Amino acid sequence: MIADLIGAFDRRGLALADSLRSPWLDTAFHALTWLGSLWLLVPLAVGLSLRHRERAFSPFAWFGPMALAATCLVVYPLKELVSRPRPDVYQALVPIPLDASFPSAHAAQAAALAIALGWRAAWPVRAALGVAVIAVAGS
Repeated sequence: MIADLIGAFDRRGLALADSLRSPWLDTAFHALTWLGSLWLLVPLAVGLSLRHRERAFSPFAWFGPMALAATCLVVYPLKELVSRPRPDVYQALVPIPLDASFPSAHAAQAAALAIALGWRAAWPVRAALGVAVIAVAGS
C-alpha cells in the first residue's frame, strides 16, 4: 500500500518535472545535481577546513569533512537496506547511478555540508545554503 502511494507520487512528480523541461532548465538542473556530488563537496569541504584552520585553531575546522563522511556511512548502507529501484518513467538528464534511489545521497551530502558550514553563519548565508540544498534535492 505505501509502496503504491510512493510510486504514484514518483510518477506525478516525474511527469510534472518532464512537462517543465526546457534547454535552460535542463542545464540548470544538471548543474544543481553536481552540487551534491562528492567530487565537488569533498574538495570544497577540505579546502574550507584548511582555510579555516589557518586562521585560528578551531575544534570545528574539520566539521564539514566529518559531516560528509558520517553522511556517507549512513546513507550508502541505508540505500542497500531499503533497495528502492530508481523510477525510469522519463529520460534522465544525467547518467543515473546504479545504486538504489532512496535515500538520495546527493541531497543528503549537500544538506550535511550545508549544515556543517552554516550552523554558525549569519542568516543570509544560512538562507542561501538552505535554498541550495532544496534545489539540489529537487534536481
